[in-house]
Amino acid sequence: MGHLIPLVELAKRLVLHHNFFVTFIITTDDGSSMKPQKTVLKSLPDSISSVFLPPMNFDDLSKDVKIKNRIALSLTRSFPPLRDSIKVLADSTRLVAFIVDVFGFDVLDVVEEFGVPSYIFFTVNAMSLLLGFYIPKLDERFSCEYRDLPEPLKLLWCVPIHGSDLPHQMQDRKNVAYERMLFSVKQVHLAAGIMVNSFIDLEPGAFKALNEVGEGKPPVYPVGPLSQSCSDRGVESLSV
Repeated sequence: MGHLIPLVELAKRLVLHHNFFVTFIITTDDGSSMKPQKTVLKSLPDSISSVFLPPMNFDDLSKDVKIKNRIALSLTRSFPPLRDSIKVLADSTRLVAFIVDVFGFDVLDVVEEFGVPSYIFFTVNAMSLLLGFYIPKLDERFSCEYRDLPEPLKLLWCVPIHGSDLPHQMQDRKNVAYERMLFSVKQVHLAAGIMVNSFIDLEPGAFKALNEVGEGKPPVYPVGPLSQSCSDRGVESLSV
């Protein structure tokens, strides 16, 4: 649900301000965790529809697999029905863009097959995105764990960060989650642009740095803040 709410708010704005039609394509599981998501999506206007992919089998996974790794696997294992869903949309509508969240980097290769521009929606702050572009250089420069670095990391135009304060995915460089972060950064060049749920006045340094770092990096667009109030119920309640 954490990433769905900002995506729903983005969809509302695309509908309200640009007269787009939006279709969510969502991976599923066999549990009850989908009920809150379906409740939110069913409350949206007809111009925002949803496609739920068939649930994948995870019987081969151990019980201690981290949730983020499970989410990534649910996506890669859903490639065949995902490709079919995109084809149906491409054949039946004027498909102008495809948007993925930070768990959907693997999909960029699939979308490229259809010649549709893809965009990444980064649901958190611009400084976290900036840090992501630094990861390959940090990985080459340091051999120890980042939490053991004697000096804070210095990001362009941003406050220094102690290694122990980096995201938990970066605290164990042998973990699958860290490897996925490296992979994701390398996939970014496939996107036509990156939308960030933040705004320039809030993070002027981070956005300035994002315009200067990252060879081959797509343009970055501040589109935030996108959030849902307790009273939000569909596109009618959106105030801008």
